[in-house]
Amino acid sequence: MLHLDVPDREWTNQLQEYDIAIFSTGYWHFRKSLYYVNNTLLGGSLHEEVNATKIDLISEFQMTMETVMRHIATQYRGIAMIRTVSVDHFEHGQWDGGGKCNRTHPYARKDVTVPQKNAQMNKVQAEELEKAMTLVTRGFPKLLLLNVTDSAAMRPDGHPDVYRNQPDNSPNDCLHWCLPGPIDMWNQLVLHTLEPIYRGKFLTATL
Repeated sequence: MLHLDVPDREWTNQLQEYDIAIFSTGYWHFRKSLYYVNNTLLGGSLHEEVNATKIDLISEFQMTMETVMRHIATQYRGIAMIRTVSVDHFEHGQWDGGGKCNRTHPYARKDVTVPQKNAQMNKVQAEELEKAMTLVTRGFPKLLLLNVTDSAAMRPDGHPDVYRNQPDNSPNDCLHWCLPGPIDMWNQLVLHTLEPIYRGKFLTATL
């Protein structure tokens, strides 16, 4: 159950403790859920057993991002970096149908296609950040976009696959990332983005 128009209180309270916060969300929105707005059931996703209006994933995601970004822009006073959705690489089946990811090299640029849902979510994140920037007053918070979607799509070799520490007969992991791995490159992008700020030259960056 998600209240799309109200940020979680525990989350908002903890946010104030940090000078720099990196926000990432994506695949949890594919789970079954019921959506509320103004304490009223709006609808749900993937809930065939519940008599509720079906809400499209992208519509729900847009409402969620709008709520989150509005709160950050008006209530947070630090540096906020929005990390865009990553990409899974299940082949020969989905996560619950024997899908695997045993490639050993990145894709070439010409071979990469970002899945439609991921591309749409990426677009929503970029657009909602841009809208939130119009709400910023007195220079804070500083809003940055860490766009990893395209680079993540190029790394089918970066997932644990069968080597994740998990119980026997669990699905192969082609969603999360190995360490070391692609996330190290994302960390370099974070450092590169923050460095000008701490040198006194704020950079509004889309990487």
